[in-house]
Amino acid sequence: MGLTLSWNVFVFILLLLGLGAFSWISYKKTTPPISDIKRTVLLSLRTLSLWIIAFLLFEPVWNRVYEKEERPVIAVLWDASESMGITDNSGSRKDATHRLLQNVVLQDLQKKYDVKSWIFSGAATEFQAGDTLPTNGLITDMGQALDDVKQKTLGENLVAMMLISDGGYNKGAHPSDAAKNLGVPVFTVGVGDPTEAKDLVIGAVNYNETIFAGENLPIDVTFSARGYGGQNINITLEEEGKLLLSQAAPVRADGRSGRMHFDVKSLTEGTHRFTVRIPSLSGELTTRNNSKAFYVKVLKSKIVVDLLSGTSGVDHHFYKLALRNNPKIVLRTWVENKNGELREIKEPGSVDTGVKADVFILNNYPTSVSSSWPSRSAEIASDKKPILIFYGPATDAVKLSQVNIPAQLKFDPTLEENGVFFNLGVAGKNSAILKTSEDPNETARDWGELPPAWISRCIAIPFEGSETLARVDMARATNVLRLRKDIPLIIAGRRSNHKSLLMMTYGFWKSSFVIRGMNKTNDAYDKFLAGGVQWLSTTDDSRPFKISPLKSVFQNGEKIIFSAQIYDESLSAISDAEINLKTKSSSSSFETNFRSLGNGRYEAEFEGLEAGAYSFEAVAKRGEQNLGSEKGPFSVEEFSPEFAETPMNEALMRNLSEATGGKFVTASNIDDLAPFLKFETSYRDIHEEIAIWNKALLLFIIAGLLTVEWWMRKRLQLL
Repeated sequence: MGLTLSWNVFVFILLLLGLGAFSWISYKKTTPPISDIKRTVLLSLRTLSLWIIAFLLFEPVWNRVYEKEERPVIAVLWDASESMGITDNSGSRKDATHRLLQNVVLQDLQKKYDVKSWIFSGAATEFQAGDTLPTNGLITDMGQALDDVKQKTLGENLVAMMLISDGGYNKGAHPSDAAKNLGVPVFTVGVGDPTEAKDLVIGAVNYNETIFAGENLPIDVTFSARGYGGQNINITLEEEGKLLLSQAAPVRADGRSGRMHFDVKSLTEGTHRFTVRIPSLSGELTTRNNSKAFYVKVLKSKIVVDLLSGTSGVDHHFYKLALRNNPKIVLRTWVENKNGELREIKEPGSVDTGVKADVFILNNYPTSVSSSWPSRSAEIASDKKPILIFYGPATDAVKLSQVNIPAQLKFDPTLEENGVFFNLGVAGKNSAILKTSEDPNETARDWGELPPAWISRCIAIPFEGSETLARVDMARATNVLRLRKDIPLIIAGRRSNHKSLLMMTYGFWKSSFVIRGMNKTNDAYDKFLAGGVQWLSTTDDSRPFKISPLKSVFQNGEKIIFSAQIYDESLSAISDAEINLKTKSSSSSFETNFRSLGNGRYEAEFEGLEAGAYSFEAVAKRGEQNLGSEKGPFSVEEFSPEFAETPMNEALMRNLSEATGGKFVTASNIDDLAPFLKFETSYRDIHEEIAIWNKALLLFIIAGLLTVEWWMRKRLQLL
């Protein structure tokens, strides 16, 4: 306890003496002369005001230490998830938690200690006495709840936590990981019956979210039938509410997980909604986990690729074999003859020439004699067909520039036709076009380890907006090439919703031959062909009005969220539109409006939709102007992860308490906790610093002293 100054005390004393001397000199002689009493009063007023100013300049702080009593804080966490509303062999879990609210043990704790209550499903929310305990949480994340309460009670005398739950958790890290860092015992109260009740459950459903039209859709379903061991149950697959397939599944004697396989054939293009369902049986705990819905997007059948080659050389055969082996591609090949005309070479499984190509691949084409080029270039330009170009020694750069390519082609007679190595930058390493691995560095390594490919005497200068994915590795280039510092090899472009991909090397067959000769594997070229065709064939979504639900299947009771974006013809954001959303199922409908988030973004959210399949229609307007409309499907399913595992997880609750020094009891035996819930009041030394220099009172005193001095000098007519 004491007063401290920001500067040295000795300096402060010298300053006070100096200021006192200054005041004495100021009033030693006055004009006109005044009495000694008046001189003393004026001297005192000035000295005191100067001393106070000096005192404030030294920023005085008063320090004090005192002992503060801290009542023990006990945090009580109540599980508010849906599974706490189950009625099992032990009775209603909801009723059990309501009885705990009135229990004498908890009431005694509130009298002796500072008890703070929280409800949780995910994040913990403070719960006030008298509030109703909800049971509507869609998930249970115990770890997050424990961490939240720990953070929200920092600085308080937290001595224990009490966790009241059925022990089921289905999100986040394992609760024991969070419990280890709490530093206080956790007393767990288990609610519900730990034995398994009769229940049918649809578990994991594995399927392909996207397939091509005409392909089969395999669906694998995991299910359990607790309490129905040794029986046969029917599992059905529905499409848009109509029965599609049904199979009888024998249940293991212990009712544990089994598997069922469905194979859906010949799906048409579009979005399909499927539901896997187990019909309910008598005695079931709940039917909320008897079905799962999901959506599958079926794309148009395979990608039609036209390969146009200026010569029927080995590169042509390399590309042809790689494309032919891709199950997602239908290949048609043309080779230019000596008259400059393209001649089709029939491929197995090819389609009629009347079917338009989705992607064009130009291999060493067009050439200087290509008589078929005008019609082909016109088709590419008019339909904005995406193109993949392999620039070769016979390619005519002037003719090629007549279609949309991502770079300017400049002939350079001084350039060596030599082997070069690939060097991928950040864009290339992370591009889906060049990807050989999920690890970008491994992708760059695969491309860098390829044997050299060849370049012709032409430099590609990327247009603005195009992206260079790979360059010549100058560290391994010839001296002539190093003079240019940068030579792009792979360039991707997107101009006016027209995609193109340019490869400035050739001789891939040599690389493939060398790799096989070394008994190594490197499929970078094959993956480039597959990834390049896939990227080129994917249509960019450049619609001025876009709307979509946050996900295609929502859980029952979950907030439904839609997002939208609106742009004008120049792709400038429109932020003052009105968007009306209508949703409809077979039994109900709902209507709401979006709210603007700025910069052309909008959002709508609502709750209360019953389980079922829904369609939505959104209409955007600006005044009387219609900006567009969108339609689509979404679903609200009955299934909830809260009902995947319904028995009270006694093992988890017991482990949590034992690992932290607490104790586990069931809800009916909570009185057994009383002897363990005894805590001592603690005392803590509080160090308090009170800043004096910023107190307004001292400023008023200074002003008052100077005012009185000025008034006296005025009355005495002092100069």
